[in-house]
Amino acid sequence: MVQKKVIFLIASVLCISLWLNGCTYLSSALSSPKLHSEEADTSVTLLFSDPNELKNEKTYYDALYAVQNKHGHTITELIISESTNRQAIEYYSIETFPTMVIYQGEEELIRFSGEQEQAFLQTQLEAFFGN
Repeated sequence: MVQKKVIFLIASVLCISLWLNGCTYLSSALSSPKLHSEEADTSVTLLFSDPNELKNEKTYYDALYAVQNKHGHTITELIISESTNRQAIEYYSIETFPTMVIYQGEEELIRFSGEQEQAFLQTQLEAFFGN
């Protein structure tokens, strides 16, 4: 239980420090299941989180952090939605936690699910966001 709280705290601090104006944490209190914007010029990263699977999320945050540091500015808006947000889980067809989905407008560009190595995630994110 303490380990989950520490991981959640680390994730929260990263979210706050990296995306002060671009990070949103959403619980189940939403009226619409759609989380991303329809604006074609804006990319949005959705991270679906389950408190029981926080240990698997660290690599996702580390990869985003590394890519963010390389670019030196906000590369994407980050929205974190918890597993209790059933409407969003169904809308985005989430079956595994964590799941990261990147949208640009209405187009889903990237999807990663479950336990992933940081190096793999970082390589894929670098390819998407550019060098």
